[in-house]
Amino acid sequence: MTEADYLAVPRRETRQFKFFRIRSGSEIEFTPEDGAKLHFANRDTDTLEMSVPVGFLKKDDTVRVAYVNTTVFRGTLERRVAHRSCGLTASESVTICGPWSKMARLVYRQNWFNGRTFERSSRLILNQKQSGEAQDGSSELREILNHAATACGYTVGEISAGSQTLPFDECRDITVADAVKRELRFFPKSIVSFNYATTKPTINISRPNESADADYVANIPKTLREHTYTEHPITGVDLEIETTGEIEGVQYRNIA
Repeated sequence: MTEADYLAVPRRETRQFKFFRIRSGSEIEFTPEDGAKLHFANRDTDTLEMSVPVGFLKKDDTVRVAYVNTTVFRGTLERRVAHRSCGLTASESVTICGPWSKMARLVYRQNWFNGRTFERSSRLILNQKQSGEAQDGSSELREILNHAATACGYTVGEISAGSQTLPFDECRDITVADAVKRELRFFPKSIVSFNYATTKPTINISRPNESADADYVANIPKTLREHTYTEHPITGVDLEIETTGEIEGVQYRNIA
């Protein structure tokens, strides 16, 4: 199947999820071959898994996902596994990673003076400025996030975890994501979120109004939102057959 044939696959007008490939500033809508799995976990991961024809996505491509015309995810191609289906059609399973997944793989480094100049080192003292003075929590978080913004493809927005000055925290060889989580131990009410509607996702760290904590918890949606993506026909099913009976007074149960 050529790329033109793949892009010509009819799409339902009532679809809630839409997928777009962004390459060199141009955006084009496409349909994953066998559905897609979008995974979000606070301070943990943000990935999109799906199948597309081999070569449809390239290294520097960005994938954008919209739900009811609101952008809910934006990431780049990080992993691929090629496999061949029947005939001459070849597909590959791809993983698109958002900023947090990249932060979880990037080692955080600070500037250290070696007697002549400053150099980057994975030895860290959190909550301390380069000058040696103490630094409050929000300023430390902004410094950590600014360090990785370019490499991980995001911009830094609102950072309002807290203005408390925390004790110096010495550690080494941790990732940017680990450094953020290490700081947020002292601010358990803080919420890390990404605004994917911007050209580059914008990371924000905020916390609910302390005087309205009870209302905030009460208003958290408790219902499960699930959407089955059925753009393409089902390619196969697994059947489980259960048989029960009795032989000479002994009951049996088989599953095949």
